[in-house]
Amino acid sequence: MPALITPRTLTTLEEAFRQALREISGAGQAAAPALERQTLETLDGSGERRLLTLTLSSYLFRIVLLFDFRLDAPTQAYFARLFRNGDAKLAEQALADVLSEYVNMLSGTANRLLSTEALRTGMSTPFALETHCRRHLQKLAPAECLAYRVKPAEAVAFNLILCLCVAPEATLDLATAPLVEEVVGGELELF
Repeated sequence: MPALITPRTLTTLEEAFRQALREISGAGQAAAPALERQTLETLDGSGERRLLTLTLSSYLFRIVLLFDFRLDAPTQAYFARLFRNGDAKLAEQALADVLSEYVNMLSGTANRLLSTEALRTGMSTPFALETHCRRHLQKLAPAECLAYRVKPAEAVAFNLILCLCVAPEATLDLATAPLVEEVVGGELELF
């Protein structure tokens, strides 16, 4: 018997990332970053790119997240401004650090939202993959694979791919209300 993932679960996952984008961009409801549903085939793969991945896991599921960034001038300038780096052209290591931190913040916020429904949800640290690895997602045997084009600013977009893996006979039904409280502080993580 194949895994059963309810439509409500897919809506909950999408809303968790939509809310996370809103929170980390500091945008209100009207100026929230766009999260546009795509297919894997229609995602932009042009130009020089950086592919980062991490996982969100619980005893119910594993979500493999892939963030596919185009390394063009508008993207670099946006992330330099977002992380208060006055230099619009980041050095290679600084750009890698900024993108990894962004992925960590976005995924951590989504993880926090999901953990209200799926207790004991953990998150890995982001790591880079070769961009051609995106072609091999089916090797993960996901029960569901969702693709999005994320537009945090007018001239900036990146791809978000969410691969949801569950046990073959499991039923996954997540529902969570969007977080409405404003986050005013962060947490210190010790490794």
